[in-house]
Amino acid sequence: MNNEKDFNDRSTWTNRYRIGSLFGDIYGRKNILATDCSDANKAAIEDIRFEILDVTDPKRMFELAKEFKADTIVNLAAILSAREKVCHN
Repeated sequence: MNNEKDFNDRSTWTNRYRIGSLFGDIYGRKNILATDCSDANKAAIEDIRFEILDVTDPKRMFELAKEFKADTIVNLAAILSAREKVCHN
């Protein structure tokens, strides 16, 4: 994604949640924790635990990983352009 139009394309967000659902199908939906910086796209996933998380907040990320007893973290924020601000306040 190299332009504003791509950044705002909701299909990009939906594709991220499809990956979460795919992981849920493979590893079991109860074993997946999906996060995003807002809950605007939460409806795109079903039966997967969801938490709001700004990935630039390592303390909160560690707290969630510890609480969820995560042994693997897949950071999908990297699919967004590094030049764009991901979370809008």
